[in-house]
Amino acid sequence: MLWANRLPVGQAAIEHRFFHGLEAEKAEGHCLIRWQLPEGMPAEGFRLQRSFNGTDFVPITAIQQASGTYKDTEEQMGNSSMPVVFYRLSKPGQAGEHIYSNIVSVRLGLKSSRLPTPFRMD
Repeated sequence: MLWANRLPVGQAAIEHRFFHGLEAEKAEGHCLIRWQLPEGMPAEGFRLQRSFNGTDFVPITAIQQASGTYKDTEEQMGNSSMPVVFYRLSKPGQAGEHIYSNIVSVRLGLKSSRLPTPFRMD
């Protein structure tokens, strides 16, 4: 079998297009995600995705408009013990290509807890 650029000859390379238009910030009890698609790019088919390791993303909601916001609450995250959460927009193409936004991260921080102290004050 002949190979070119790590693909068998005759197999089309899958293209991935990227754009920058995603922002996220930590707020009290949730992450606020904002997006702005490039002008002329339709919103249909886009999904907002979340990851706790920056690699394995899962869809959390469909995007219905070219710009907007989404509030990802700790209850929705289901894993708020993780120190960082990552977000991106993704849209599969018809020919196998994908369109991705930039990946943004939000540092969640550790939750404080009150533990009993081994000392007694008399």
